[in-house]
Amino acid sequence: MKLISHKEALKESLKDPEFNIAYKKIHWQTDISIILYHSRKREELTQKQFSKKYKIPLKKLKKIENGEFKNITLEVLENLFEKLGLYMYIKTKNFSEDLED
Repeated sequence: MKLISHKEALKESLKDPEFNIAYKKIHWQTDISIILYHSRKREELTQKQFSKKYKIPLKKLKKIENGEFKNITLEVLENLFEKLGLYMYIKTKNFSEDLED
């Protein structure tokens, strides 16, 4: 059995039209979760400490880090990113466009 990298596996999986559309619908959530997680780890803070420092309810922080975005508004994300010295922008694409960027 040949081992392949995550990137290669994703590239292969994206050839499936059904998977491709599903992935495109949620990949932004994964990106935000990863950014938030790494921001917290870089500061060597627990979720509770991070929650208190950046004034975000612990329950919301946990949901975002776990990729659960139900009832998480853009305003909450924008405010949190601003506190971290980051900004967000939204870019829309057709599902038929490549997912390279």
